[in-house]
Amino acid sequence: LKTSSSLNIWTCTTTQHLRVLNLNAAEMAKNYREKVMTEITLSQETLKVVKEALSKHANPVPCELCGELMKNSKGVKLNIAKKHKN
Repeated sequence: LKTSSSLNIWTCTTTQHLRVLNLNAAEMAKNYREKVMTEITLSQETLKVVKEALSKHANPVPCELCGELMKNSKGVKLNIAKKHKN
């Protein structure tokens, strides 16, 4: 009887621990979803730095009208002539 009683207590305790683990996993999943779904806001300065870092040009020059990065000022002038016609 002693062994059976110990086994029942162990089973109940294990079941309770599993329930707690399941609750924690569900809470973690909910928190993760909330964090993932929140919109990341970036300042214009941050976007500029990221664009420059990812640019394929050594010293990119941004277009004053659209912000697209060009190889040099000649590229900016061509961009304005082609894409920003009035």
